[in-house]
Amino acid sequence: TSLNPSVNIIDVVQFNEISSPDESLSILSLQGTINKITPRIYLNDTDSAGYYIWLNDLTENYGKTINRLPSNFTEIVSYYRNDITGYILTNLQDPSTNVGLSLASINKGAVVATNVTQTTFKSLNIPLILDVRDKNSAWLWDYTNNGKNFSKTGLVYQDFTKASQALADWSTFSQQITFYDSLSSEISTTIYDSLEIGSAILGWGPSEFPFVEMSSQNSAFVNAADWAKDLSYLSSMPRAKLKQKYHSNFENITADNSHTICFVFSDGDNVQWILNNFVTSNEWYGDYRGRGKVPITWTMSPGLVELAPTVLEHLYSNATIPTSSNDGSDYMIAAPSGVGYIYPDLENNIDMFTNLTNEYCENADLSIVNIIAENAPTEESASPYLKNTNADGLFWYLYSQYNALNGTISFIENKPVIGARYMLWEGFDDPLTLSKKLNSMPTDPYSSEGYSLIVVHAWSSSVSDVIESTKLLNNNVKVVQA
Repeated sequence: TSLNPSVNIIDVVQFNEISSPDESLSILSLQGTINKITPRIYLNDTDSAGYYIWLNDLTENYGKTINRLPSNFTEIVSYYRNDITGYILTNLQDPSTNVGLSLASINKGAVVATNVTQTTFKSLNIPLILDVRDKNSAWLWDYTNNGKNFSKTGLVYQDFTKASQALADWSTFSQQITFYDSLSSEISTTIYDSLEIGSAILGWGPSEFPFVEMSSQNSAFVNAADWAKDLSYLSSMPRAKLKQKYHSNFENITADNSHTICFVFSDGDNVQWILNNFVTSNEWYGDYRGRGKVPITWTMSPGLVELAPTVLEHLYSNATIPTSSNDGSDYMIAAPSGVGYIYPDLENNIDMFTNLTNEYCENADLSIVNIIAENAPTEESASPYLKNTNADGLFWYLYSQYNALNGTISFIENKPVIGARYMLWEGFDDPLTLSKKLNSMPTDPYSSEGYSLIVVHAWSSSVSDVIESTKLLNNNVKVVQA
């Protein structure tokens, strides 16, 4: 984290006005390097929606004052010329990009990827540190004496074609190695093996299951962040123990002659989604007219407590609660599968991971953990979560199909482990077909058949779909939050 989180002036660059990918890459790398010393630079991006909301929140609620910088590349680099030691020369979108970001992180430098941007750095007398245009991750590992100066508490696994758009600031800020190679390659195995137990991997892989599988087997967890910006600034904000606005009384959840259901939005582990348009799109949390009409449960990454604490606090403070006219509310639970995305039945050190999850969930006031696993829950895979005092229960999905457990409820450590029954998801159920199924379900509160956990697929369903579903329900179907 940054050495000085008390600075109240934010240098704001209008990132969407930067004219070219090579300039964007240099500015992102510069941002991370500067923010590691003192958190100063924030890249506002009105094309990515949420970032102006987080900026406004910083000024309105955290005493920050904006110093707007011009959108001229030369002027921006000139402004920080004395704060960096030099630049690493790379190509724009090949493996050398990640090599450059890695070396910039341990050399207090920036990345330059074309002759045009290099001309700017030369004109400002900023020296060249190293030319790595023909280098890759294997070379980097050897050159740095097996990654000697990189942090071993995490890594950045980022497709180099995305580096000019997102996450490059975290690469230079975190002092972690940045790479993108086949997960079966020798260098991938070597880098993963070098990590400490409980390491965080930011970015995303070419395919979900093998990426999370390899991370789990190496006692690491994934924070999906390949399109995230400004983490080098947002993570520098002070962490506070948060409290959600509303918790339901469990005694009021069950009722005789009712079928009880809960709608849970998927994909809250996607940090970049939360930072981008989660809060602005009327499909999701930005549906300010729809939210509050019915109880909705949202999955949310506990990692935001550290990665973007002010963002999480903003979401909590803007949650709806029941009123005299509406009984709806917003409630957060921990996204898959805790502090980060793993498969617990494949995790190599599950006790370590669940202890860390418990710590983060306590600070984020998250008492239920949503799990994605390869297999059904067992004592071995579920008990480590539930023996922690903060965990009240688990919502358990299978990666192959989230509702494969068909609503089964088991008790482990005397706490419920609940499988999803239905999915409000394109290709599975829409509001009409879902409501017909729910209306035909038993109304026995003493049987698992009396309850339905419903996955709301974030990419194909919306708040309005949830509301439409509830309008078609019989009176004896009761909607509750988690």
